[in-house]
This record gives sequence, C-alpha cells and structure tokens, in this order.
Amino acid sequence: MGIQTIINMAESINFDRRKVLGVQYSRNEIARIDETVTRNAWKINVSVSAMLNYENYRGLIEDIDYLDSRYPETVSFSTSTGASAGLSYMLAYQGNLAASDLNALTIVAWTGTSLTLNNLPSVDPSTVMFLKGDFVQAATLPYPTTVSQDVLRGSGSTVTLTTHRPSFMGTQTQGKNILVGNAVEFRVFVNKMPTYTLNSGGKTALLTWSGPFQLYEYTGEV
Repeated sequence: MGIQTIINMAESINFDRRKVLGVQYSRNEIARIDETVTRNAWKINVSVSAMLNYENYRGLIEDIDYLDSRYPETVSFSTSTGASAGLSYMLAYQGNLAASDLNALTIVAWTGTSLTLNNLPSVDPSTVMFLKGDFVQAATLPYPTTVSQDVLRGSGSTVTLTTHRPSFMGTQTQGKNILVGNAVEFRVFVNKMPTYTLNSGGKTALLTWSGPFQLYEYTGEV
C-alpha cells in the first residue's frame, strides 16, 4: 500500500478541490465567470520527510514504482490505516451524535447536492448532526464530499444535507449507510510521481524526493 504509507508519514498535506472556472472580461472590464461542470475531483499534495533510510524503505520504493501514475489506491486519514494521530484533526467529525447514531443513518436519496437521511436518533431537536465542512460518504462507494450547511436534528423523520458537489452514483446510494469524518476513503492515483535520490551513506543512505506526491482522485468506473 504505497500511497497509504506516504500519507501515514506525511509532513504536510495540501488539499485542492477548486472548481473549473473561466473568467472573461468585456471591453469595459465587466467580468463574466463561467463554470465548467465536472466531478470536482479532490487533489491532495503530500510532502514526506527527506530523512527516510533507504535500507528500511526499499519495499515502499517498489510499491511506489509499481503504482507509478497508472494504478489507483484507496486511502484514508484514519489511525486504523496507520495514519498519524496528528492528521486526524483535518477530517474529524464536528457534530454531536454518538458513533452508534451515525452508523444507523441511512440514505433515502442523493439527488444533485441534496443528501436525505433517515433512521434518525431520538435526541433533542437542537442537536447538531453536522457542521459545515464535515466529511460524508456513502458506505462501500467512493467519492467523499463535505457538508456545505450546518444541520440540526429537527423534529422530522428525515434531514437533508447540502453537499459540496453533486452525487454521480445514481440510485446506488439509496439504502446505504454513511461514513463520516476520518472514516471516509479516497480513491486516488499519483498524477505526478516524484523520483527519489539516494544520498551518500551506503545502505543507510537517506532518500530525497524530487517533490510532493500529487494525488488525484480517481473518478472513473467504480
């Protein structure tokens, strides 16, 4: 699991999910902004230490060279996959539901950016279920997204979340539970795989990478 290992030892991580936008200016300098509708793939740049010992990481190099820019891998930022506990703050769930309540939530429908859930817990209507920026994903399916608006429990039998990008999984999401926070998973490949240099020191030589690992969300077939 080459990419997961790189994330596990990350020194810094840069997220990019900017939309594809074009700006044109008229002669009198009135701006016109057009958005190209895409799947708005996650782009994640991961930098790792230059202090890795070659002798201990030859296996990782083999995994990385195999993957190259050809094969995707499913990764997460959870400590359950070996990621540093110091990374958990980035995707941490912000709401006030217990894990058992989150695990019971079921997708009724996900149309466009509207994600409707049922099997809601019996908690106070003012309980915060999700805050803006919370990560959610249909269980067993790829493509995590974030919540764009705060969501309270309310008094109804369902709640609707607004997601930062539309679902493109069709009816496959119906009846699924959801993954939340650090439990979400990204299907990524390395768009630009850095090369490595061995500094002097024999088998204990240190590895130096030519740049960050530029991860790009794989949005092809499931």
